[in-house]
Amino acid sequence: MLFTRFTQVDSSHTREYGGTGLGLSISKGIVELMEGEVWVESIENESSHFFFTCLFERCDPFSAELSVPLETTILAQEPSNLQILLVEDDQASQMVIRALIAKKGWALTVAENGKEALALMMQHEFDVVLMDCQMPIMDGYEATKFIRKQEASQRHTYIIAMTAHALPGDIEKCIDVGMDDYISKPIDFKKLLERITVVTNGENASTR
Repeated sequence: MLFTRFTQVDSSHTREYGGTGLGLSISKGIVELMEGEVWVESIENESSHFFFTCLFERCDPFSAELSVPLETTILAQEPSNLQILLVEDDQASQMVIRALIAKKGWALTVAENGKEALALMMQHEFDVVLMDCQMPIMDGYEATKFIRKQEASQRHTYIIAMTAHALPGDIEKCIDVGMDDYISKPIDFKKLLERITVVTNGENASTR
């Protein structure tokens, strides 16, 4: 069952652990394409160990050239001194987005769930909120509803949904609860920066 697509023990939006139930299925497919096998050995309430085998050809480490662009220009005019709130429970995503935002010189505050985000927004004003949809304690949908209720007509903070579900129904749900825009996971960081730049420049944020 672990290697079946979209399979999770807890499928609620406030589940303790995130993810879409695709990682192991994708891993299995990649391993099998390389003529290998993948399996798990698990002891209940103690530990789980995942294994895989793959076949590779030997190569000269000095024969291949690695070319990675060091800098990508997103837009000619980028906003400065932005205050951004990241609402995300996955620590790996937090680290990557933190590094990306720091590189642009913007300030980033991190909340682990919707409840923490609401508390922070009572104390500080943010230009943009990057809102994960599936989190423990309080998910992104409920958090956005509370934010819009608190703001009423006094202020409108741009909220960009970050969701692994990008089907029309899921997108409509994001908009219906008050989110301004969305970006699907896995995050395309160039597109994420474009979204932030568009909404903070006051342009139409619906060019998804």
